[in-house]
Amino acid sequence: MLADWQRQFRFFLKALGGADCPLCALADNTARSQIEEMARRPPRRMAVCGAHLSALAGIVAHAASRTALVKAALNNSLDGTGVWAFECDICRAVEAAGGRVASIIRLLDRSLRFEKALERGPLFCHRHIARIVGHGRAPAFARIERRKLEELINEISQAQLLRRADLQDLIDKAAAYLGAPSGIDRKPPAEAGQFDNGTDGLAQAAAHQFAQWEEEQKTVRLDRLESEVASLRYRNAVLSEENRRYKLAHAAVEALRCDLERDRAALHAQTPPDNKERV
Repeated sequence: MLADWQRQFRFFLKALGGADCPLCALADNTARSQIEEMARRPPRRMAVCGAHLSALAGIVAHAASRTALVKAALNNSLDGTGVWAFECDICRAVEAAGGRVASIIRLLDRSLRFEKALERGPLFCHRHIARIVGHGRAPAFARIERRKLEELINEISQAQLLRRADLQDLIDKAAAYLGAPSGIDRKPPAEAGQFDNGTDGLAQAAAHQFAQWEEEQKTVRLDRLESEVASLRYRNAVLSEENRRYKLAHAAVEALRCDLERDRAALHAQTPPDNKERV
């Protein structure tokens, strides 16, 4: 369990540097990992939904193996007592990962440095924002995401008013924020309750991992700045050399012009008076 949340939180922090909802990125990564694991080592009892069964069958090369996976999924659509009910193993893993990270976000909500990281990150989707801030939790997170949403609304208005080319991109971003439709009878996802009421040890562990990630980000930014400085220095050297060549070329042109003026003056002095008007 500890290794799972550390790995998932680490992926979430990395996703803060992307353009999409970090928890959606975590969900996609968790589902992909679960699907790849099932493809390598199919479990004895496999319960998957249609979407994940299609994804699983799509990466299995042999027809016999695909058929076995599909039959296992169909047979396991009944529970042990023959009731028509089951929960997709992959969906459950995705929800558990999201619940763990959502709980950690709440634990770090009072951290000013974590707030700064969230401010630099992308807008979360509506579903995951609601999951994190439900019942008045994580007020700092809610404030940051509300400000990002207001900025997106203003950007869309300005893009439409100014007929900017990025209007469709902003509309796509709004659609991603609103997310896919969910059934009206869907139950709220089960949270990792032990995290919401977690001990100080968990909060300290999460804060420590976040601090490590933040230091790595500082190193990355420092490396990027050093690379930019080196590039600027090289460009400055190139421009200085080009400028030196231009100065030499300009001096040569000026010398040539002076020579031509001198030759013209000498020719003019040697021309008879009757022909000077034609020179």
